[in-house]
Amino acid sequence: MGETSVRDPTDVLIVGGGPAGCAMALRLMQNGCTPTILERSSFSTSRVGEALLPEAEGLLKTLDVWDQFKREDFEPTSGIVSAWGSDKTAVSSFLFQPFSQGWNLDRAHFDRMLLCECAGRGCHVDRPAGPMRVSKSGTVWNVQIGSKSYQADILVDATGRSASIATRLGATRVPGNRLMALVGYMRTSDLDDPRLLIESAPSGWWYSAGLPNDQLVVAYLTDADLIPRHVNERTDWWRHLVRRLPHTSQRIEATSLLEPLRLVNANTSWLDESSGEGWIAIGDAAISLDPLSGNGIIRALKTGIAAAESVVSERSDFATSRFFGDLIHSLARESTEQSRLTHQRETRWEDQVFWQRRTSVDSEPKNCRNLHSIKSSFENGIA
Repeated sequence: MGETSVRDPTDVLIVGGGPAGCAMALRLMQNGCTPTILERSSFSTSRVGEALLPEAEGLLKTLDVWDQFKREDFEPTSGIVSAWGSDKTAVSSFLFQPFSQGWNLDRAHFDRMLLCECAGRGCHVDRPAGPMRVSKSGTVWNVQIGSKSYQADILVDATGRSASIATRLGATRVPGNRLMALVGYMRTSDLDDPRLLIESAPSGWWYSAGLPNDQLVVAYLTDADLIPRHVNERTDWWRHLVRRLPHTSQRIEATSLLEPLRLVNANTSWLDESSGEGWIAIGDAAISLDPLSGNGIIRALKTGIAAAESVVSERSDFATSRFFGDLIHSLARESTEQSRLTHQRETRWEDQVFWQRRTSVDSEPKNCRNLHSIKSSFENGIA
């Protein structure tokens, strides 16, 4: 079979069609560029990361996809319920924020919607299959996936936590903790309150939320070494633990698992270098955070938008930009501190190893310069 070559007319090749990659593509097209997105997935299986905070409304309006989002059947929610530091629940309402409503998503459907919007506006979307090779000739990147090859002057890593482009180029993934999520999707027909519920436990914490189509997601977050090694032991162990929870246990009554439990990496990690000569990493590829530290979809949209604006404004000097490196280190430092303070509020299980790790280990990234000024300029720049 002959090799197929595709030339991106604006020389921007985005590998990964999730929220970060799509946000960057949509923003580039608003500025007259037509990038190429490579996405292997068909979005046919469930994806973790179902909560979307109210702040997303402004970002989706910036990308001009708000009207399409409103037409989708996503579950609106008015706040977050938590049982943290006590068996009693507390409610964090969205009513006093600029946008008063959040959503519980069918995440695969949301990601597919964004990619369809990109394609509908003229973005080149391709779905190559096979092993990937990355090389560079002068200033031109060459990416080969299976029988197809692509060239670009700017290469974007939007491949998620794997950071499969950046790590090929010499960047190192820096772990902040060892958190994993054991996630179950369940069928339910009588969930009175679909809001996100967060509930702490002796060896970790849980979240659950109502999803479209009478589904419920229930996830247990704990450290990798605290989870049974054998897959066939995990379901019974997971069910035993959830039944002991005062609040989450009530949600799973009369429910059944739609598929086997999924073990998903949920740790905080970041790249030691998130950009280089002609390349940049965005979204989870650049930095992925403990779910207590922030909303991954919001971060993906923000970094995608900011990367697009950097490409447009600094095309001649993109390789020398230090903005993203400083930004990622700053977000990592801030999230580590926020997570530490949140975990300190739970004092009932100070003798348990999970909680001891959160209060005694300093995992802040090194060389985090100008935290507040960088983060402020980043947020103001895309408001």
